[in-house]
Amino acid sequence: CQNDRILKEELLSTKQKEGPLDFGATLTIGEYLMADRIVAYLARHPFCKVRMVEDNTEKLIQQLKNDEIDFAIVEGNFDKSEFEFETFSRERYIPVMHSKYQCKKVIQRFSDLLDECLITREKGSGTRDILEKYMEAKNLTVFDFAQTIEIGGIQAIKRMIKKKAGITFVYEAAVKEELKSGELVEINLKDFVAYHDFNFIWNRGSIYQN
Repeated sequence: CQNDRILKEELLSTKQKEGPLDFGATLTIGEYLMADRIVAYLARHPFCKVRMVEDNTEKLIQQLKNDEIDFAIVEGNFDKSEFEFETFSRERYIPVMHSKYQCKKVIQRFSDLLDECLITREKGSGTRDILEKYMEAKNLTVFDFAQTIEIGGIQAIKRMIKKKAGITFVYEAAVKEELKSGELVEINLKDFVAYHDFNFIWNRGSIYQN
């Protein structure tokens, strides 16, 4: 896909940027999407130094404003009038649970999940922001679930889901292997379909400007 370029390689190769490639990625992107891309980039630029900072969208945007990183790849919402950006990839966002998790009732619609324990990322996370925006349209918050547990990392959330502690909403890419093995399953809802763009963002006027 043209938009899913390896760290905007075509641009970098024409701008004569000196020094290390210093960027940020939200936790889901950094952990599940970037490894192969960084390896491929280094194969083409073997002497380039790379530093990737992983944090939530809110904190990465602040680092970008402070010029602490060159660019960021984020899943959360941001002020599109403040930055230049392009779509990095488009990802499915789904509810999941352990294959043997016992729900309190037959699950058909989003509201049926409110009796369950929700395990979610911390405030400011792009992963959580998507769920909050959806629930806000229904006059709900994440605290309308029977129980809400906030965890600051995808791996920890996955471990809790695997112990049948509750349900979560996550990008499909983050649970690809577990879905494939059957350990985790997608919760099929009649009224919930969500896709979200992962965006490559950079400061206006920087060398990443097209």
